Amino acid sequence: MRAVFGGCLIGLWVSALSSPLAWAAVPRAGKGTGAKATSGEATGAKPTGAKPTGGEAAAPAITPQAKARAAEAYRTGVDHFKAQRFEDAVAEFAKAYRLDPSPILVFNMARAFEELKRYPQAVTFYKQYLEVSPNAPDRAAVSQSITALEGLSAPRETPPPPASEGPGPWPWVVFGTGVALVGVGIGFGVLAGDRADTLDKIEANPSRYSLSDWNTARDEGQSYALGADIMLGVGLAAAAGGLAWWLLADDGATVGITPALGGVGLAGTF
Repeated sequence: MRAVFGGCLIGLWVSALSSPLAWAAVPRAGKGTGAKATSGEATGAKPTGAKPTGGEAAAPAITPQAKARAAEAYRTGVDHFKAQRFEDAVAEFAKAYRLDPSPILVFNMARAFEELKRYPQAVTFYKQYLEVSPNAPDRAAVSQSITALEGLSAPRETPPPPASEGPGPWPWVVFGTGVALVGVGIGFGVLAGDRADTLDKIEANPSRYSLSDWNTARDEGQSYALGADIMLGVGLAAAAGGLAWWLLADDGATVGITPALGGVGLAGTF
């Protein structure tokens, strides 16, 4: 958000180095670079040579050499600003201000900080500009800009995280699947037991059965027993995992089923 300052355009020096300097504000983004000088008197600064009033101490005289160095730093700062090298522009404007103080240089530093999006520093320098230039013609616009930038630099409250909606029906789906697998495992176990009974009968009356009958009962019994072990192991793990998932969902815990040596296992974070 940018406040618009009327008449704050890149200025040219309007007098020789031996005369009082005329500073100009750097333009706002999108403005032209036509020259419109803003004198120190117009911005609230006392003209060179003015006598102090009341209890004010007389400002030290500014030598022509200091004016020349200030003029060079000012021009360099404007060049940096046009090239969007705002850090360098701040440094050059500050150098010029130390050599030949002018309120408009404070304004220019505020502008550079604003372009850098360093809004707290920009607000500080805008306020300083109004302090050293109480009769500035753009005072109202600068005050509006300060208000806008203070809004941008104020810490923003972080919205609270959305309320957890829970895991939904998935824990119960996992639990139900586990129970179903346990049922299948029990069925395989019953069949494995039936084949074991058949083997006992064959061994008790070998004359009534062939070797093929014995082999078939043994092989089927082993297959059903293996299936029962697998289904019971996976089913119990899934049922336990689904139940734990549901119980711990509100605490941010995670539970999962992982392969393990000889079967499956539960893994999770709590």
